Amino acid sequence: MQRKGRVLHIICLIAFLVMIAAVATYAFFTAVFTGVEEDTTITIRSVAGPACNAVSGPQFAHPNNIAPGWSATHTFTISNALDQTVYYNIMFTDVINTFVNVETLVFTLNGTNGGASISQTQIPETDTTVVYNVAIPGNTTQTYTLRIDYLSAGFNQSDDIGAMFNFMIMVDNCTGNITEIPICPEGTLCEEILENNPIRTGGPNFLVVANNENRDQEEGVWQIQDERGTSYIFRGTHQGLNNNVIFAGHQWKILRIEGNANIRMIYNGVCTLNAEGTNCIEGINGNTTAEATTIGNSTFQNPWNHNRFIGYMFGSETGSFNEQHANINNSVVKTFVDNWFNTNITAPYRNMVADDTIFCIDRSLSSGTGLDRIETQYGTRSRTQGDGLPLLVCPREEDRLLLPVGMLNLDEINIAGGRGNQPNNDFFLRTNNTFWTLSPGNYNGINGTVHVLTQGGSLLGLTSGTMNQHGVRPVISLRATVEFSTGNGSLATPFIVN
Repeated sequence: MQRKGRVLHIICLIAFLVMIAAVATYAFFTAVFTGVEEDTTITIRSVAGPACNAVSGPQFAHPNNIAPGWSATHTFTISNALDQTVYYNIMFTDVINTFVNVETLVFTLNGTNGGASISQTQIPETDTTVVYNVAIPGNTTQTYTLRIDYLSAGFNQSDDIGAMFNFMIMVDNCTGNITEIPICPEGTLCEEILENNPIRTGGPNFLVVANNENRDQEEGVWQIQDERGTSYIFRGTHQGLNNNVIFAGHQWKILRIEGNANIRMIYNGVCTLNAEGTNCIEGINGNTTAEATTIGNSTFQNPWNHNRFIGYMFGSETGSFNEQHANINNSVVKTFVDNWFNTNITAPYRNMVADDTIFCIDRSLSSGTGLDRIETQYGTRSRTQGDGLPLLVCPREEDRLLLPVGMLNLDEINIAGGRGNQPNNDFFLRTNNTFWTLSPGNYNGINGTVHVLTQGGSLLGLTSGTMNQHGVRPVISLRATVEFSTGNGSLATPFIVN
């Protein structure tokens, strides 16, 4: 699907020039911000045209001889001079990175007044869009603070003497209300889902939960950019959405139509069809059916006494961050999910499931190094609480898993209607049962924690230790070409896929 009005305009150029000067293992360096001014402003004056013009200012330099632990910030503002809501992306481009320890360079982006926020995340090594489809209402200003940190603990900084890092921030693809629909093959489930669920314009308020009190404002199908294009996400209550599917003898809830028109779904229980073949005998599991919506309980990981065990997959006992968090070994819960999938999703249904669904197991850092047994806070939580906004684009390339089956992460729960530490008994993912997500919490030097969705529908409930057993709900994506036989996705007549 073509993107509308893609126009790139430079906001700022940020350069790191590392000079050869070291004391012991410390690589002192010069950090320079060039081509910016402290109050850089971009004013949106039209849609998909010269909408993202920026001003470039004089060089802005930080002091020389900065030791590891250095950080610097830059502020820029996006102002919408129009009377309508428009949408934009933020991109890091023209990236040059000669650092050996690339994980020492991290950024944090905080936006106000509905702007996007990203917790401490490794700066990408290649051109990357870091924020997708941010809504800015008419006659509104959003201010961003970009913070760059050079981490010190756990790394030999002398490795990076003489290294250089450089990138530009760009705003692109300023558009009005996006109404195009992904290309669904004729007669497919994808086409039928979109016909039975009108696309809402504008954008939801991800800072609040979606419940029975705000269905007019929050419930429905909305548009967000994911890794593969414009995604159509379901947000709202169990009663109000036509997102129910019967597939392979089980019931599922549709999470979204992905950018490639595949249909991402979460497990919702066993289904024995009634005599008419139009619904499950016991009906669709809802907000209070608890364990019936899971494939059973599992620990997340065992053992848990090392940072490397925090993820859905993990790497070596020693080495760099990327080596310790390599996607080599399966966690206990991944093996549990895979075994269920291989037993229950067999031919002919297996061929309907995409093999390359992207599951983001975001292990970006909020504090600490993520190495060995060093206390570490992982960053995914901050996007789904406070002023943070969820993303369907994984911050780190290494945290993207291409799999036929996986689980939810915090961003997806926030998008569906949950919110950090805010109970929500009404939205369609709450089932009165605690279940695992993919999103790591922290490692406290003794054990690790992984986020769960709690019985009360709070998406940031933390386990006290990953030895605890909680419910497991697999997530799969049906191919865009999958057809259906009957139904409209409602509770009474779910989509039936034969």
